[in-house]
Amino acid sequence: YNLNYRYLLFIWILSLGFGYFELSRGLEGVDLLIDYLHYFDSNYGTTYQKGLRVDFIAFSLVPIILTYLYGKKNQLDFRYLQLLKAYILLNLIANIFSFIPYSDRIYSYSWILIPVIVSFIFSGLHKIVQVLYLMILISLFIFYNLQWIYK
Repeated sequence: YNLNYRYLLFIWILSLGFGYFELSRGLEGVDLLIDYLHYFDSNYGTTYQKGLRVDFIAFSLVPIILTYLYGKKNQLDFRYLQLLKAYILLNLIANIFSFIPYSDRIYSYSWILIPVIVSFIFSGLHKIVQVLYLMILISLFIFYNLQWIYK
């Protein structure tokens, strides 16, 4: 089935609301999940932050923003759009279940597609712009991973 890209983005934004207000927390009472309720509780000796996290949203927005910037000037390939739609679907599922501790494990299913999505965009850019974008992305990655020093 061919879903419209903009329709999926609208559903993705709604999923952010689900994650922020923890509307999907009602799934905890489902009989199938009764044996797994202890996984939804983060009171087992860790200080892991749960809920919808700003850093996860920012990281998840990278392919969407790059698509917006690239798509304004270029025609988007059918294969690229299909891959982007799969990314958005996987990411919106993670947004809905962001109330679960260690929800980054669910996000990782969509995040693993980011290098492929970015490589599609980079292949159509000039070499200088490719190097500039690559330097920006690498510096953001290094800065994000060195945040533990500042805490």
